[in-house]
Amino acid sequence: MAICRNITCKCCCQEREVWTSASDQQPEICHQCAAIEADNKKKLALVEIAKLTIEQRLARIEEWIYDYKPQYVPPPRFG
Repeated sequence: MAICRNITCKCCCQEREVWTSASDQQPEICHQCAAIEADNKKKLALVEIAKLTIEQRLARIEEWIYDYKPQYVPPPRFG
């Protein structure tokens, strides 16, 4: 179940309505500011990756492929 709360966002200083799980703590920033913050963080990470050489970028991809372990999901059962 979700709870609707009114908060004063610490980023934009406006009163906003946020929806959270009943078991979660009350957030300090609104969903719009959280989305902007996540977008900025992603852009910064991509800029840092762009500074790497092709070999370094490829090595990161290869390491991720090596470490990737898909989780087994059993097929659905009907009946």
